[in-house]
Amino acid sequence: MWSVKAAVSSQWGRGDAIRGQLVLQFGNDAEAADTMQMKLQDLIDASQDLTPVEQIQLLNALTQSLYRLQMNKQREAMSPDSVHAFNRTPPVTDLSSFIADFWPENELADDLNDFIYQQRQADYSADL
Repeated sequence: MWSVKAAVSSQWGRGDAIRGQLVLQFGNDAEAADTMQMKLQDLIDASQDLTPVEQIQLLNALTQSLYRLQMNKQREAMSPDSVHAFNRTPPVTDLSSFIADFWPENELADDLNDFIYQQRQADYSADL
């Protein structure tokens, strides 16, 4: 969102960057952009009186608020059918789809069991 960019730009002394971003937001309405710039500057000035911990808490609150706003917009944009289809796992209709031939033919299951046993014994001995 533009407000976060504006706060960072203003803090580093780039007031023109704020004005440019606000004009982009409000189009040719320079008066609305100037009013918003003054409000943002007041907010930035007030935040500089906060302790560093309070400034971080303010940034966290702004970030969470923007995240919730964006998530709500995305949720509203999705139709109920698409939300249902998106969140629903389809039922299994064919168990053969779970069949996989992943075990190497030249290895036995006993070899794997022996390896695991040896590793556990080594780990056990190392822990003592």
